[in-house]
Amino acid sequence: MDLITDTNIWIDFITVEALKLPFMLRHQLFICKETFIDELLFPVGINKDLLEYGLKPIEMEEIEYIKALELLRQYPKLSTYDTIALSISINRKINLLTGDKRLKQAAKDFGIKTHGTLWVFDELLHDKTISQKDYIKYMEKLKENCGKKIRLPILEIEKRIKKCNFIIK
Repeated sequence: MDLITDTNIWIDFITVEALKLPFMLRHQLFICKETFIDELLFPVGINKDLLEYGLKPIEMEEIEYIKALELLRQYPKLSTYDTIALSISINRKINLLTGDKRLKQAAKDFGIKTHGTLWVFDELLHDKTISQKDYIKYMEKLKENCGKKIRLPILEIEKRIKKCNFIIK
């Protein structure tokens, strides 16, 4: 499966020191070239790391640019780069990898499937790419940073920790 990403998803993975993990999925990860250049500036070197891990910047087609402008008018609370990601997703019929609630809701309006940080970790565990012990470690780090750099549903994180701890015992 191909996934177009926005930039906020990478904040979660940087924060828990797991930037490389999404690239261990069996999916191709893309980002709009303009978004990649303009938005992924901090921490310094992140864009280089993401390229090395396998993030593929893609050119926006004219129809996607026009659609992004329409989406910006339709969803004024979305950023320009969010509407670009959504526009590409709609045009190319690929899923979105985002943690942005507003972007997820807009995508839903167009029948676009979205996935987020917790889904990535769930997939990695399901595919046995990471161990249950590592999964719990990452969930704990996510929980620890909730309300700071990370904005994920803490109850969902706790539910995953509890479930995994139950399986291990």
